[in-house]
Amino acid sequence: MACSNPITVTISVPAPTLSAPIGVQITGIPSVVTSNTPITATLVFNLVSGANKYGIYSNGNLTSYTTTNSVSLQLSPGQSGSVQIRAFLVASDGSIIAQSPLSAAYAFSVPAFIPGQVDPSTINVSWQTPTNAQTVIGTLSWGAVNGASGYQVSLNGGSPTTVNGTSTQISATPGSTLQISIAACS
Repeated sequence: MACSNPITVTISVPAPTLSAPIGVQITGIPSVVTSNTPITATLVFNLVSGANKYGIYSNGNLTSYTTTNSVSLQLSPGQSGSVQIRAFLVASDGSIIAQSPLSAAYAFSVPAFIPGQVDPSTINVSWQTPTNAQTVIGTLSWGAVNGASGYQVSLNGGSPTTVNGTSTQISATPGSTLQISIAACS
């Protein structure tokens, strides 16, 4: 068999392209949080034609992968941030054939849990016997508020002091009047 001299040509094989996911949102974030426990919300987005895997980015960092367009999230009261999605076409051997640009960022914010108020009927001061005419020491105590992790206590409109328990030492001038403010905090 007789053959001509071979010719060599170079052709480009187009790489698949993926568009950035759209429709990114988080559903199920309540407008009011009633406890200090995490809430379950759902991250959803539109699937991208040709993609078989999706990267979830939280505040710019890759946190997990999924093959579906609906992912359950655990979010904490007071948590805020942003999520983005990147679509991938992954070969059976795990290698990445194509990836999309990141989706637009979806910003979210979970309301902070705000505990109820201290019951005024639980506020008590146990005064010690004054040791001088200028100062008397007392123990201010109050009933715990469900879900509170601490309290802010102020006397006579002064700067609040953070208290981790349900009592604190106070001092006053004998014969004076005190205005006591206690706020439960989470």
